[in-house]
Amino acid sequence: MKPVVPEGQRTRGGSADEYAAWKMGFLSGLAIAAVGTLDSALLLYPPNFASLDWEFGTISALIESMPLATLGFGAMAVAATAAGFRKWSWLVAITGLLVSLFVLAMLVIYTLDLPAAFRALQPAMKSPVRLTVFKTMLMGGTYVVLYATLGVWTWRRLKSLKGAS
Repeated sequence: MKPVVPEGQRTRGGSADEYAAWKMGFLSGLAIAAVGTLDSALLLYPPNFASLDWEFGTISALIESMPLATLGFGAMAVAATAAGFRKWSWLVAITGLLVSLFVLAMLVIYTLDLPAAFRALQPAMKSPVRLTVFKTMLMGGTYVVLYATLGVWTWRRLKSLKGAS
């Protein structure tokens, strides 16, 4: 026997327990995304945008610090859509697209810094830095695609959330 959904509590055809589970999933994702985002944002302090070392190192570190925020963001996208949180779904969709563009911009800056960074390196350091560059570009490209996909996927699901709040 399914529980009765309290009046005013909207679900997308699910029970109150399912709604509560998705709500908890969304809140957990929000907390995880907030912690991951704060961790990443602290890498930007103190800013030194004119420094090649700072830009190169910070962008590498930012890309490496994104898994926690990404995990939380993904949970938010799925839970907001499943629970019918229309306003949160809009925010998640737009944020996903903006984060994708932000990461893409970071990768462009990173790529523009590469020639100068490699000129400044001693020969013994080139091999480990190449590995770091490969890792940063691969992870960064994955994040661009993943955040854009989550943003577009959530945006498309908004059509099915017409009556939800």
